[in-house]
Amino acid sequence: MNISRKDIDANNAVLTINIEKNDYSDIVEKQLRDYRKKAKVPGFRPGMVPVGMLKKMYGKSILAEQINKLLTDTLYNYIDDNKINILGNPLPSENQTELDFDLQEDFEFSFDLGIAPDIKIEFSKNDKVPYYNIEVAKTAIDNVVHSYQMRYGLNKNVDFYSDGDMLQGNLFELDADGKMLEDNGIQVQHAKFYPKYTFKNDADAQKLFDGKKVGESVIFNPKQSIENKQELISLLNISSEQFENLTADFQFVIELITHMEDAQINQELFDKVFDKETIKTEEEFREKIRENIKANYVRDSDYKFSIDMREFLIKKYENLTFPEEFLKRWLKTRKETITDEEIDVEYPKLIKNVTWQLIQNQIVEENNIEVTEDDIKAEARKIGRAQFIRYGIYDIENEVIDNYVNDMLKRDDYVREMVSRIYQDKVIAAVRPQIKIENKKISLDNFNKFFEEMVNSELND
Repeated sequence: MNISRKDIDANNAVLTINIEKNDYSDIVEKQLRDYRKKAKVPGFRPGMVPVGMLKKMYGKSILAEQINKLLTDTLYNYIDDNKINILGNPLPSENQTELDFDLQEDFEFSFDLGIAPDIKIEFSKNDKVPYYNIEVAKTAIDNVVHSYQMRYGLNKNVDFYSDGDMLQGNLFELDADGKMLEDNGIQVQHAKFYPKYTFKNDADAQKLFDGKKVGESVIFNPKQSIENKQELISLLNISSEQFENLTADFQFVIELITHMEDAQINQELFDKVFDKETIKTEEEFREKIRENIKANYVRDSDYKFSIDMREFLIKKYENLTFPEEFLKRWLKTRKETITDEEIDVEYPKLIKNVTWQLIQNQIVEENNIEVTEDDIKAEARKIGRAQFIRYGIYDIENEVIDNYVNDMLKRDDYVREMVSRIYQDKVIAAVRPQIKIENKKISLDNFNKFFEEMVNSELND
């Protein structure tokens, strides 16, 4: 077997592999003997089928299978042994001659390789990336304080409904004349809902409940007033098919009105939200909340910084050369139905991602960066805690976080995403001391506009 390499330019090469009969004959013969032991051919006992007959029946497919295996192993072993940094996958050369397994004993295969450009990571004093410090507004603290007041508030039964109260009662489907359908109609006993939220997109439906008291009733059309399909199905305890056919009005007879009274801002609330004996005054309470919000903002700032750093590095090395024709051919192999116009749209995105991967790989290699099991667990805990914080829960117990982490680590797709994110974070941490960081203060609203603009830009690309 002979392998030769011809460099077309810095980004393109052709590998030619010559396979001769003595490279595969022994393997093919062994496969035929093994197949003879178990082949079932009418008129012959197992193991007694003539080898010549088997070769005529199956020889070509066995030969093609073994040559393909030998070819694949040889190709990729050569690439690995010679440390060729390829892009995509090797592609059969367009001038590859057609093979004839009936007449040929020796075979020649040619593969086009797309080779990644060499990259050298260097920085100068002019390299700089902004870091946005999000300011904690008083309204943000007020909102969290109120969420705790609601969370630890007291439920009490009241006589009259007011906005935000929960109602419990009995629902009855009505006929066209407004009379209750007793036999075939939908009836729900002790149904519970919050008009303010259940009818959040129907102000007129919400007003129907204003000032109502226990024992009184309200008539409304759930299909028209409740926008959330699943919420409606759950409230009426019906099937999806019933939902599609639903048109009737319903009568709701109130049997209970529950009002949530906010908890007082006092020592009892401080102790419930944070560890006892740590918070003594409302000022300390609000400061602790500010710190928690700030910690959450830091995660958002770091995320924005990672995006900006990635874009900065990609732009810094935007003049790298790539095997454009090869990569466009490779894109076609990934999706046969893709058009040339679609490839022209996809190609710049591919180059951007490949550039980042090359930069990242080089920094990982130069800094001996690794991702450990402890890194993955720590990342999972960070993600879990951030998720609860987004729901306004800052005092989550470690046991709850541990359960959340264990569930995440069971998902291979989550683990792959976390490993990728950890590598990126470590790469950015390695670069950060080598460039100038421009610290900028910004409001949360203006910070969020960055992401709105980024999403809009991606949609337009």
